[in-house]
Amino acid sequence: MPRPQFGESRLRYNWVTPFLLSPHHPDVLYYGANRVYRSFNQGRSYLAISPDLTKNLPQGDVPYGTIKSLSESPLAFGVLYVGTDDGRVWRSSDSGANWIEIGQSLAPGKWVSRIAASAHRRDCVYLAKSGYREDDFAPYLWRSDDGGTTWRDISAGLPAEPINVVAEDPVSPDIVFVGTDMGVFVSLDRGATWEALEGGLPHTPVHDLVVHPREGDLVLGTHGRSVWVASVSVLRSVTPEVRRVPVHIFPIASVVYDRMWAYRTGGRGARGSGGSIAVTYWLRSAGSVTATIMDSQGRAVKSEPITGEGGRPDPGEHGLNFGRVSLQISEGRPIPPGGIDWKPTTLQDILKDPYEDYRPKYLGPGTYRLVLESGGSRAEATFEVRAPN
Repeated sequence: MPRPQFGESRLRYNWVTPFLLSPHHPDVLYYGANRVYRSFNQGRSYLAISPDLTKNLPQGDVPYGTIKSLSESPLAFGVLYVGTDDGRVWRSSDSGANWIEIGQSLAPGKWVSRIAASAHRRDCVYLAKSGYREDDFAPYLWRSDDGGTTWRDISAGLPAEPINVVAEDPVSPDIVFVGTDMGVFVSLDRGATWEALEGGLPHTPVHDLVVHPREGDLVLGTHGRSVWVASVSVLRSVTPEVRRVPVHIFPIASVVYDRMWAYRTGGRGARGSGGSIAVTYWLRSAGSVTATIMDSQGRAVKSEPITGEGGRPDPGEHGLNFGRVSLQISEGRPIPPGGIDWKPTTLQDILKDPYEDYRPKYLGPGTYRLVLESGGSRAEATFEVRAPN
């Protein structure tokens, strides 16, 4: 940890002190106290590369006059951004030789919760501030496309909850995530619009998040509700072309036919995804959704509302939706109260399930077409029920 040199004033450190491994070299480490320090040897020694970047006012608990967030442009070594707990924001374009204060008019005095340089555009940077410590729950979020000279407010559509973190997707330049005190939100258009990412995630403060560059997983760190992981691959498929159509179905994974589907609770594949297919789809406008399965001859095999959590009809919200479609095509018949008169006479009879005619029936192996209809528009995709090995 950096220490002041002889004769220098003591350093101040945030409760959550920011440090940053340079994306350009694994030996380069940046550390934020009330000044920025840099190490060229993995933290064994440090050199100060900035003056005190805080207001250095008489210190209380909050603010304490410390650096809260650090970021280096992944596209240019030495292009650094700094945010402090007393609202100041800085940029250096020359590895700390010179610093320029930026964003002075953006919620002055508010705690900088996160500043993040873009991995896709050299001069793009995102800034989030929080007024939580003053009982101000407004979402403060901006984007600059010119290195902080001018800023665009991109908070419209976010709930009145403090923003703790903002991060860009490393693959798609249009996808941006924010973690708030109410959960996670995603924008597919660089902050023009926002949607909640739920899928079972509790309404809990999200203090940090990152998209794993190799696996494509969004990893969340919450306040007291553990770590959560979800794939963002489908979000990367929501292109501008997809967003323009009323209904879109993403590719459907094949399933393997299992005769045991009919033996499970309710006959609807109670164990995991058995007896149904997972369907990810996009709706430009909210509305109920009907799913129809067609066979290879173009005949409708079944038609019913698409289901969501708990087997209930999916409400069909604007944006991305995740539902299931059961492959069950008949409910089966009730078994007579006194049972059945089963008298096997051959080996084939003995091996046969005596209640087979009473059990629910499911689609057999083959290629099918799923048609989704909502608000007078439709989309379709093929899927396969594969024969067991």
